[in-house]
Amino acid sequence: MWNIYSGSINRKKPLLFLGLVSILLYIVINILHIRANQNHSTNAFSYDLALKNGDIVFRKGRSMESRVVLITDRSSSYSHVGVIYMLNEIPYVIHTVPDESEICVDYVKMEKLSVFFSSENASIGSVFRLKEQYANFAKLAALTAKSYFDDKFIFDDAFDLRSENKLYCTELVWRAYQKVGIDLIQGKFDKLFLPFVKGFIVLPSSLLNSFYLEEIYHY
Repeated sequence: MWNIYSGSINRKKPLLFLGLVSILLYIVINILHIRANQNHSTNAFSYDLALKNGDIVFRKGRSMESRVVLITDRSSSYSHVGVIYMLNEIPYVIHTVPDESEICVDYVKMEKLSVFFSSENASIGSVFRLKEQYANFAKLAALTAKSYFDDKFIFDDAFDLRSENKLYCTELVWRAYQKVGIDLIQGKFDKLFLPFVKGFIVLPSSLLNSFYLEEIYHY
């Protein structure tokens, strides 16, 4: 009789363990969310910073999607990225995000820097720039990113690098530079095995650690 009950208990242990892990993960995610909201009014981007075409801007978002990215990419403090495009001396960010369109189609966006780094969208942020010896490529990359906006590329919810007319955020930045001759990740893609993403992908940390980039500002 003891062996029968013992076997039953042993079979329940994995389920109990998974349940505890799920609860702990839920608690951690919510703690991160609470801390982000606590910093909601304390962090602010300095708009006196002189930005240039092709600068790369990172932010730590406040959405559930952002928290998933941060859990997936533990080497990065940021969950989202975009490319600066200067229009009439005003910096805009070209980027792509899911589930923000009212028409259920998420096109590549071009929005003012003040929107990208608003307290509703970002808790912390950073700006990276090409090293001086590669500076000539930055404007070309910005123009390439602008073409993605003009041509109405859509968000790639399959995170599939084989589809060049659909882009997720890090892919947009990588492709904009790769098209003009700068491979920011030097061919080193990240490999993931997740229910919603399987295969090679570009994570924020890969861009942050790029040989070609240097940080010029963070808050």
